[in-house]
Amino acid sequence: MTAVFEASSWSSLRGEAVRAMCGVSPLACSLLRPVGLALVPFSDYLRRMPPRSRPSASIFEIEIRLREIKPVVWRRLLVPASIRLGALHSVLNETMGWTNSHLHSFKLDERSFGDPRLDPDGELDFEDERKVKLDSLIDVGAFITYEYDFGDSWEHDVRVLRRRESDDRLHYPLCVAGARACPPEDCGGAHGYELLLRSLGDEKHPEHDESLTWVGGLFDPEGFDVNRTNHALHTLRLRL
Repeated sequence: MTAVFEASSWSSLRGEAVRAMCGVSPLACSLLRPVGLALVPFSDYLRRMPPRSRPSASIFEIEIRLREIKPVVWRRLLVPASIRLGALHSVLNETMGWTNSHLHSFKLDERSFGDPRLDPDGELDFEDERKVKLDSLIDVGAFITYEYDFGDSWEHDVRVLRRRESDDRLHYPLCVAGARACPPEDCGGAHGYELLLRSLGDEKHPEHDESLTWVGGLFDPEGFDVNRTNHALHTLRLRL
């Protein structure tokens, strides 16, 4: 709404107070008087304005479970429903604790999605993950398979638990829960990981010292820190 002003004298008002409240120049205060509007500080006026309406983006709450590992390694995330699979790969990799040093793919029924730049000969027959949005493939209750490292073959179930409205107080993607560390890279898949934990947990095991050196001196299979994970996701958001 545009306010209409008329020339007049404000001598009956305390000029300095008026100028301070309105935040306008002394010349404007000496020449102009609002017609039909209460004189209020501009900051108060803004607070009285109705909030600007804008569409609320849909958010998926998803759960990621690593197959073949007991107890289960899992994470729960809030991500935009329209996130593209290429970005989702980066989010899943960071959240689980992988190092993004191997090939990956998404699978849904007979379809396979990946980064064609990593398959220049087209042998893997990927659909381009950078062009496909998550909510175009699955919705609440459904899941898609995420595979990381075709050698160790770490397969994850990525399931949509529920759909939410976006919350302006939050930054997405956001990790809200999880448990246990993902296995060390290149440990030989689920079976190799089982053998590794067995040797690390038994000081008399013939491969204990070698395994301890290989993991760098310490590996806690129960270790998971949601704060550290979200710090990593915050850094990732700047690159997505």
